[in-house]
Amino acid sequence: MKAITSFITFSLIAALLAACADQQTAVTTAALSVPMATVNTGNAETVNEYPATIEGEAEVEIRPQVGGTLEKIFVDEGAYVSAGQPLFKINDQVYRERVNNANAELSAAQAAVTAAQVEVNKIHHSCRTR
Repeated sequence: MKAITSFITFSLIAALLAACADQQTAVTTAALSVPMATVNTGNAETVNEYPATIEGEAEVEIRPQVGGTLEKIFVDEGAYVSAGQPLFKINDQVYRERVNNANAELSAAQAAVTAAQVEVNKIHHSCRTR
């Protein structure tokens, strides 16, 4: 009986080993039929663009007190500035023309005052002599 049990156990083990051997051959054959690609080594750069706005801790909005065209920018973006430091130069030709016109009108008004004073003095002088 012991011999029969050993024979059956041996037979089962042999059958299992034979089954495993067949599966391993099938797996090896299947692995060889998979397409392969060669990968080259090297550096690669990935670029991602995201819609965003970056702001500093303290956003300061700078507005001119007058309108005009910028001629020159005296500071770089992001640079530290101090109070009273010039930031931009605005084309001042329009404003110089306005100052010149105002000075001309002032001179004309002063001349009119002088002429009126002369007339007043004439009238006043002629009234005394009569």
